[in-house]
Amino acid sequence: MDSQIIIFIVSCLLAGIFSGLSSGLLGLGGGLVIVPVLNYLLPSIFPIDPKYLLPICIQTSFGVIIFNTITASLKQYKLGNINFKAATIIVPPMVIFSIIVGLFVTKINPGYLKIFFGLVVIYSSLNMLRKKSAGEEDPNAQLPPVKGFIAGAAIGGISSTAGISGGSFLGPLFHACKFPIKRALGTSSFCGVFLAISGFFTYFFSGLHVDTGVPYTIGYFSLIAFAAILIPSVIFAHQGVKLQSILPAAKVKRIFAYFLILVAIDMLYDGYLLISEVHLG
Repeated sequence: MDSQIIIFIVSCLLAGIFSGLSSGLLGLGGGLVIVPVLNYLLPSIFPIDPKYLLPICIQTSFGVIIFNTITASLKQYKLGNINFKAATIIVPPMVIFSIIVGLFVTKINPGYLKIFFGLVVIYSSLNMLRKKSAGEEDPNAQLPPVKGFIAGAAIGGISSTAGISGGSFLGPLFHACKFPIKRALGTSSFCGVFLAISGFFTYFFSGLHVDTGVPYTIGYFSLIAFAAILIPSVIFAHQGVKLQSILPAAKVKRIFAYFLILVAIDMLYDGYLLISEVHLG
């Protein structure tokens, strides 16, 4: 096996460990970890056209997220933390707009994609840093249909462009509608399953006949990265849950948020350089 492939696999395994720990400890992970890691990792090991880089990161991220959100949803279902009525309101527009945006996003200048992802990461990081008050919670709270449709369409489009499950937006949305926090997170995980599946297959069919030049990929889907990230991610997610009783989760979350802001700034700058190259060319 080529030494570059070995380095890539080992790096993805480490990324999977980090993703799993952050997911279990902080309730995070997914696209916020996987997309930036692959964005730096892929071009450092393989020669790759910039226009293919983020689509590969995003589709591979969606592949991992499918399994992560299904696992989380099954646990939340057993605990009774899923509001299925709210899901039936927000999932259809979320999936539809995820597909619509996903069909066009691969044709956008990669510089704009990086800038957009950087802005999404900054929003998510600031949301992590914000002190959340308990607020008023209603066990019988429901999602208003009009608000759910508009929010679903927006979240679907944003998530499809950034390669995330939408948890950074869905959780706060449900909590703002007075959902108890556990039900807000549980419903968010359940909705994330459909968003990840629709995003994955949209990118899959969009890139089915694309030759990215990266070994062991089908279109935009990196088989090696998917397997190497998924396996340790699932295993170490359980370890992350155990660490909740040992480490100060709130402090770790703040450190992680500051780290993501640095990543986002670098993505914004990289996106600016890509756009500038096009204009200068």
